[in-house]
Amino acid sequence: MSFPALELTENGKRLLSNALVGQKLNFSKIAIGSGVMSEDAKKLTELVVLEKDIPISGMQAELGTARLLATLDNTETTEGFWWREIGIYANDENGEVLYAYANAGEYAEYIPAYTSASFVRTTITVNVMVGNAENVTASIADYAGYITFSDFQQHLSSANPHNVTAADVGLRVTNEGILQYLNNGVWRSVATSPSIHLYMSDHSEFESVSVSLYNTYVDEGMDDTTFIETIEKPVIDGAASVRFFVPQLGVYRVVITCNYKVEGEAPFVVKKNVVVDDAMSYSEQMT
Repeated sequence: MSFPALELTENGKRLLSNALVGQKLNFSKIAIGSGVMSEDAKKLTELVVLEKDIPISGMQAELGTARLLATLDNTETTEGFWWREIGIYANDENGEVLYAYANAGEYAEYIPAYTSASFVRTTITVNVMVGNAENVTASIADYAGYITFSDFQQHLSSANPHNVTAADVGLRVTNEGILQYLNNGVWRSVATSPSIHLYMSDHSEFESVSVSLYNTYVDEGMDDTTFIETIEKPVIDGAASVRFFVPQLGVYRVVITCNYKVEGEAPFVVKKNVVVDDAMSYSEQMT
């Protein structure tokens, strides 16, 4: 996934000009979409094809920019889409307006529909121009997704991690196996293991796909001691999605075997290394 730098819309430029002379600039949400841009980004007032509004989970303002954080997951996604658009919204006297926009074009990422085996979760970090405006805020949602393990560790090491009395401090595990901690009466979720997400689309020639994962980066290391898991999926309407949860960050070897619908035709096999770094999640199209 690769976005160009966010571009201020005409409304965004107006709000920034007001902020530079002392008015409050409040970012309200992040939105993502699947639309193809056909006009000047500066003239947009909405995303071309809105797919999902995402609450802001944090903000840091420094050196003329505001760094906004949010968490994207596909738990409410019933139909897959290509994530091409991202928009930052801010409040003005008449409500929300599109402040800044970017379109990934051909570098879009496919977000599959949610299933128990096709769960996507990724952290969005965007830098938005605010100049030397001093009164910059963001509307932080009570629940805005997941935090990383490092964030959780930092939270625990603070002087009063829950900002409540000792009797109110708690941890729990949801029915889905997600660890949560109590903060100001709100249960916050902690990200689980690092993950590898591989998907395919527009491959109606395949009947099924099998992906094997090894804790190694060379063929010679693929044996019973490094084998982690094999996941097999049918290819439906040309699409399939596989997600592995891995024990730690590092380099893994995957073997992707695509089985053709034509009887007797040899499978298409790809071997490749996958690097799961401090972003905690790796996502890529399989073929």
